[in-house]
Amino acid sequence: MKLIYILSQGHSGSTLTDCILGTHPAIFSSGEMRYLTWQVERTAKKSASVAEQTICTCERDWRECEFWTDVFREIKQKTESDIVADPQSFDTAYFGSFSYQERDGHKRSYLDRILGFLFRKWLEKGLPLAAIKWLQPKIQQQIENNWLLYEAMARVAHKPIIVDSSKNLLIALLLQQHHPDNVWLLFLHRDLRGLAASQKKLSIKKGVEYSVQDSIRQNTLFKKRVAKYKRELPRLNYLEYSYEEVVRAPADFLSAVVEALGAAEDYLKQPNEAFWIDPSTYHMVAGNPMRYRGRQLVRSDESWAQVLSAEELNAIEKSL
Repeated sequence: MKLIYILSQGHSGSTLTDCILGTHPAIFSSGEMRYLTWQVERTAKKSASVAEQTICTCERDWRECEFWTDVFREIKQKTESDIVADPQSFDTAYFGSFSYQERDGHKRSYLDRILGFLFRKWLEKGLPLAAIKWLQPKIQQQIENNWLLYEAMARVAHKPIIVDSSKNLLIALLLQQHHPDNVWLLFLHRDLRGLAASQKKLSIKKGVEYSVQDSIRQNTLFKKRVAKYKRELPRLNYLEYSYEEVVRAPADFLSAVVEALGAAEDYLKQPNEAFWIDPSTYHMVAGNPMRYRGRQLVRSDESWAQVLSAEELNAIEKSL
């Protein structure tokens, strides 16, 4: 089993990229896997729905979806943890406890936050996880549980490659050290104009003030981290693309990934200019709401031209 773990900033097209990869018969598109047990927990006493984004993309409850039912059954057979009856019994949280809140799905104590920060900084230097495991003895079991989950998904789906678009830096680093030969990090960038426009629209929706300088700082930090990972992480397998490259030529992108990972190349190829995805045929856990829109044509989002002001565009231009 191989894992493609997408690392990007939010609003960079990770869910769409996940879906494009999932069109290949050997690749399973799972969305943001870190939220699986949370999704099961928060639908225990109320109906799962598209409106609340609490349902599998096949539009069946997690307990009724045949795919997830089979995965949960395999996990129970191997670990005796019953995810349906008690999602928290199968610990996949990574430096955090389960949260019952409606957003995010995890909560962290002050100690958890400090430990997570220390582990991330250590791993970003390419230093061995084994040397600091004693700080958090549970971490090994959490890593193994997550890997076991990926393996169960691959077996049930009969697909040897899993895509996880959770975008969490610490999780990516832990998994990469756990199985360096089988984990591929996919660094996904986005043109700063498109990124800023998406972040501005979200700020307006939430009723909070937006600053283009925040977008610029976050983008600069992400680029520096990617450069550091490529420089420091031992035995790193990685792919690097921009959102614009992916949506402009999705077929070429898919072909390049397939070749890099050694997957079968005798699949039905779509043209770049008419590339379709259908997340309703997948079993995605979480991500952008576009995952519920069924069959759709891959197309670029150029709305930044209408969303960003001249002053914001000028600030972005000066930062490049």
